[in-house]
Amino acid sequence: MTAAVAPGATVLDVRPVPDFVRGHLAGALFVDFDRRVFLPFVRLLVPPAAAIVLVAADRDVAGAASALLTGEGYRVTDTVVSGAGAAASLGPTEPLPTLGVAELADRLASPARDFQLVDVRQSFEWKLGHIDGAVLVPLKRLPLDAERWKPADEILLVCEQGIRSATAASYLRRRGYANAKSVEGGVAAWASAGRPLVED
Repeated sequence: MTAAVAPGATVLDVRPVPDFVRGHLAGALFVDFDRRVFLPFVRLLVPPAAAIVLVAADRDVAGAASALLTGEGYRVTDTVVSGAGAAASLGPTEPLPTLGVAELADRLASPARDFQLVDVRQSFEWKLGHIDGAVLVPLKRLPLDAERWKPADEILLVCEQGIRSATAASYLRRRGYANAKSVEGGVAAWASAGRPLVED
């Protein structure tokens, strides 16, 4: 598998987020295969006409994603169908670092604030309620705003349910931010745990 990934190609993993978090090809970019946002997110994070190695959980998703990507001008050079938990058979893998809302609450309460909490939702979602101490950087702005951090910074990414934050973390890690992590369950899990949100 790794031999099929040509220099400059993007490994695009569209498996469900729990599978990606458990283990994915090193350096892969995660984008959830939700047809409403799939191509806009790929356009945002992958250069036009780039070569893509597609990793999907089943043949139906692989075929649909490949057709959309090809129609958009991307070159799908290889497709790997990998059921949940089978990523380790594809080559060197790594988990996506995450933390739960209880750990996040502890980190926020600590006087040593040695991390950045970044909310990648849209502005209207932020206004409805966000975690105190977070900064808003919508996912669509991430490629431009990533330069505000240093590669060694710990960046904790949060969204509504932990899907867009996984995309953001995988993107930043590809760009050399090795300490980018996703908050499991996102703002929804934070609120469900009875933790407060602030409004703008």
